[in-house]
Amino acid sequence: MGLIERNEKILFPPPAPVGIEIIALAVAALLDRENKERRIAAADRLSPWTYGGAWRLKGGT
Repeated sequence: MGLIERNEKILFPPPAPVGIEIIALAVAALLDRENKERRIAAADRLSPWTYGGAWRLKGGT
C-alpha cells in the first residue's frame, strides 16, 4: 500500500457542509449578475438580443 492510500483520510477529508446563508448569497450573486447583463444588452439598441422577434438567420419550412 502506497503513501496516498495509507493517508487517504488525512489527505482527502470529507467536504464540510455548506450553510444555507452561503447558498442564498451565491444565488443572489448569480441573479444580480444576470440582471446586470440583461440591462447592458437591453441598453444597446443594436444588440440582436434587444428584440425578440421571429426573424431567423436561416429560413426553414
